[in-house]
Amino acid sequence: MIRFNRKPRDTQKHKIYAAENDLKRLSPKFENFEDCCKYVKKVCGSKWLLKKYEQRCRRMAWHTEPFNISVEEGRSNAFARGSYYANSISLPKWAQTELVALHEIAHVLVSHDRIAGHGPEFAKCFLDLVKHFMGKEMHATLKASFKKHKVRTKVRVKRIMTEEQKNVLRERISKARAAKIKPKETVLSPLTIAC
Repeated sequence: MIRFNRKPRDTQKHKIYAAENDLKRLSPKFENFEDCCKYVKKVCGSKWLLKKYEQRCRRMAWHTEPFNISVEEGRSNAFARGSYYANSISLPKWAQTELVALHEIAHVLVSHDRIAGHGPEFAKCFLDLVKHFMGKEMHATLKASFKKHKVRTKVRVKRIMTEEQKNVLRERISKARAAKIKPKETVLSPLTIAC
């Protein structure tokens, strides 16, 4: 069976988690769940966020004015989760830190329709959030950790060529192949003749 519109594999998931684990000790933990909710509300109400992710915020705000992400307190041993479709994040007690909250907010801001859950688009959004809300020093540390764990943050854009550009490229390729096929003339050196 052939499957179309398949999402790419989430190959960066473990790399991003490993990079975050390097910074666990640097991320402040919230005193209680209410503080965590206030922080998420502060992030959602930020003019910077509304400007940077305007299209996504507008799409979310049509049913909840103003732009808002609901926060749920997850079970103690559960995973932290961020849902693009439900506009919500779930943060168990162990995950109630600024870094994890921003990680889950990034999941809400980045659509996962045809991209990997922790792909370059997500990583870039996460870095932007960390830079704005946790500071340039934490951003530099996270970026260095991403580099150490080989996390990609740049989206590969497919180059679109005109028909004229394609013809020029075809011509260059055919010339290169013709040059490769042409046999080389052998030049005999005086030493070869004497032997």
